[in-house]
Amino acid sequence: MKVFGKIVKYFLISVVVIFNAIIIFRVALSLNKGELKAIEPTEALCAAYAEDENLEILTNKLPNDLSTNRAFTAYSFCYVPAAGEAQITVRINRGEYKKVSLPEGGEFTFSLRDTETDELTEGEILEIRDWMMYRYFRVSFPCGKLKDGVTYGVLLLANGEAEDEMIVRHKDQAFSTRSLTSGERGALSLK
Repeated sequence: MKVFGKIVKYFLISVVVIFNAIIIFRVALSLNKGELKAIEPTEALCAAYAEDENLEILTNKLPNDLSTNRAFTAYSFCYVPAAGEAQITVRINRGEYKKVSLPEGGEFTFSLRDTETDELTEGEILEIRDWMMYRYFRVSFPCGKLKDGVTYGVLLLANGEAEDEMIVRHKDQAFSTRSLTSGERGALSLK
């Protein structure tokens, strides 16, 4: 009987250890924000870079970690006034595709919403990358000038209908500036 008790004890300890390891692994996966962080070259950005290699890159910390309905997260938001363009990386758990009825080969789309006027700027997906259970999108918004004192959100759309929104800039936030990386400089000068 003592042998059986030891077997049960070690089995339960193993189950608890494995369960905790799975949770820690899953949390570590969800914290990965290293995919598609760099500014992607677009015509507007390359033209602005050709005029001035010291582009002003504005950024801010995102007010939330997840969208309203928890369907996606976003990070690496930047705005380049000289190009009139904003870029952001959006990460979606691929399980979200089962929750909406996208047409065969269809994809989510994104819009930048000015919450003051409800004006939408349609995003252009510059790159898509899959990693583990996530799909990452680098999205560009030719938004012109972002207005001070206005909150902006990124809408996740399926079949043209808004599924979820995440605020990416709160009206009271101040921009901070960042420099282009050497990789970004190289990509902007090549295109």
